[in-house]
Parts: sequence; structure tokens; C-alpha cells
Amino acid sequence: MSKILDLELTELIKKLLEYNTQNTSKQAGGYTLPMLLYIKNRLEKLGADVKIQDYEIRTEIEGKPTILGSRGNLIATIPLETKRPSILFQGHVDTVPDEDGFRPKVIEDFAFGRGAVDMKGAVAGMVRAFEILLSRKKDLAFSPILLLTSDEEAFNFSGIKNFLENPPEALSEVLFGVCGEPTDLEVKKFLFGAAYFIIKVSGKQEHSSATLTDNAIENSVPILRSLANLRKELLGRKVSSVGGSILNLGLISGGEKVNQIPKECLIHFSIRNAESIKNIEELLEEKVMKISNKAKLEEVFAYNPVNVNLSKESFLVIEKAFNANKMRLKFSYMPAFSEATFLNNSGISCCVLGPGNPVYAHTEARNEKISISQVKRYADILITMCIMNTKPPVNSFGFSS
Repeated sequence: MSKILDLELTELIKKLLEYNTQNTSKQAGGYTLPMLLYIKNRLEKLGADVKIQDYEIRTEIEGKPTILGSRGNLIATIPLETKRPSILFQGHVDTVPDEDGFRPKVIEDFAFGRGAVDMKGAVAGMVRAFEILLSRKKDLAFSPILLLTSDEEAFNFSGIKNFLENPPEALSEVLFGVCGEPTDLEVKKFLFGAAYFIIKVSGKQEHSSATLTDNAIENSVPILRSLANLRKELLGRKVSSVGGSILNLGLISGGEKVNQIPKECLIHFSIRNAESIKNIEELLEEKVMKISNKAKLEEVFAYNPVNVNLSKESFLVIEKAFNANKMRLKFSYMPAFSEATFLNNSGISCCVLGPGNPVYAHTEARNEKISISQVKRYADILITMCIMNTKPPVNSFGFSS
């Protein structure tokens, strides 16, 4: 039986990797509906109630107003005669871009390709767990809700925001949630915040032959030095046991052509913050913005860190699931950002737990890989969370010994 299930899981991961759901705010993309419809049809055949929340994004690409469609969220539940409390399985289906066009493949225990780690491996584990739980409705202590969202990698988390603006009634019954970002099967209870800033540095546009100039790119140099110094300071700040915040200079753009003195330079940077946004903003003003009257700070988005408020019952469910599968339970912190923050801020306690090593996320697609056997263990954990009160004990993929 386990050999057949391994094959099914492998084929599911390969199938999800074949869907192009690459997403970036620089161009049209993030088309997730074809993949979501595949999963919807798959689950409906087994008796699930599945809905697709489709939505559009109104944005600007290369200065032109653009409407982006063919994206949405999938919400799946198991129809039951009597209500049970729920556990939410949540993951996103869009990925960062792959400029090389690498085609996904499976070599022995590993699946390679864009999204393998972030986070189609976890999505495959959630879908497979949900399928097994559909076949064991009578055994459920908790009813799973499967939520697959879009636009996590670009367009300002539009998917999860759309979902929380139009939540299903079943959401009120959720005990806790699991966001499937890659954690190597460690439970992340403290979640870093995230912020995206742009510093606009001004100058005066002139012909490049001018000798006394007000060059926006030159004016940005002291700003960049100050940001580099702030990066070191943030890492060294002992604001909590989880370490310091992480600043990344991600994009610099300025000028229109080489024989023209630029009038504007844009410095884009992100911060994964272990401390409050208020503290971060004060540091930016004091350490960076005060040094130049040519610079203006713009905040694109900013979220505080979250300490997930798991109830005693939630802890017990998680602990028993790991113990039942003979796995070591470890709680730790996550120096990255996920949609779990939005769920926690809306009142749903949601930890982060997923298969895969996060070091492989956002690398070249040919290097992004995930262990299929770890995805299988992940599915086992999710299954056991929902049927942990069932006896005899559950073994691989939810089948009784």
C-alpha cells in the first residue's frame, strides 16, 4: 500500500510543478486558476466541497494600467453530518520566476523545479493528506479546511487578503492553522515581520557635459552607506532571543540614458523585522534619512512580528501528531514572512510548518529541490492531527496498522 501511495504523491508533486504559476510585479503572471481547477476536480471526485474564489488585480506594469485575472483561492472542506472543530491547512501556489525555463524532474527521492520548496511540495502534502482524510470521515476528531492562495510572491498578498475579506462560515470553527512554508518540519511559533521601503533620492536633470551637477545617483551614495551600516546594527541588536532584523538592499534604479544627469534614483529594500515596525521606522529616520535633504522615505507595506498564540489544546494536538509518527517536535522562530501573519492578525492562531529546507527557496530552479519522503512525513503529521483520537494508532499516510 505505501509503495502505491509514494507513487501517487510523486506524481502529484510532478504535476503541480508542471503548472507555470510564476509571479512578479514587473510583468503579467501569477496565473494560478488552471492549477487550482486541477486540484478542485481531483478533490470533488472524492466527495469534497470545493470553492474557487477568483479575483482580479488592478495594477500598473511599465507605467500602464493593467488588469490581471486567472488567479484565485481554493477552499475545500469535508461534508460531515455533525460539526467538528477544524484545523486549517494553508499554502500559496504562486512561485517566484524562473528565468532559465528549467523543466521539473524527479531523481530518486528528490523533486527539482521552480516551486518544489516554496511551496508546491507542501501543497502536495496538504492535498494528499486531505484526500486520505476524505476517505476517513468517521475517524475525524478535527475537520480539515484546505486553503490554497495566490499572489503571495507578488502583488502585496492579494490572495490571502481577498480570502479574509470573504471568509467561509467554517472558519469560525478553526482551532488553529498550519501554514506550509518550508521549515524542515520544525514548528515556527515566532514569526518575523516584513517591511518594504523605497527611498527616493532627487537631483536635477541636465546634460552629461555639465560640470557642477546635482546627480541623483551620486546623492544616493551616502544613503547606501548608511543603509549598509544600519544592516549591521540591526543584525546585532539583541531585542529578543530570536536575534536581530535582516535588511536586504534589493533593487536600485536611476536615470534614463547614459548621456543625461539623472534627476531621481530609487533604492528599494526590505526588512525582515524581529522588532516592531515603529522601532524600525525610528532607526531609519535617525540613521539614514537625517543625513540628506535629497531623500524621501516611502513605505510600501510594513507588518510587525507575531508570537503565535497557540492554545493548550493546540499544543497537545501538535505534540501527539509528532509523537504518533515517531518524530521529534521542535519549536523555533522563522526569520522570514508568510501569510500566517495575516491569519494570526485576523484572530486565527496559525503556526508555520512545512517540508523542505528554506535555503533552497528562491534559488535557481534547477537547484530548488524537496525530499518526497519528507513531504510524505509531512502529510502523515497533518493526517494524524485530524484523527489523533482514533485507535489503533495511525501509520504511514493515515492507514491503521
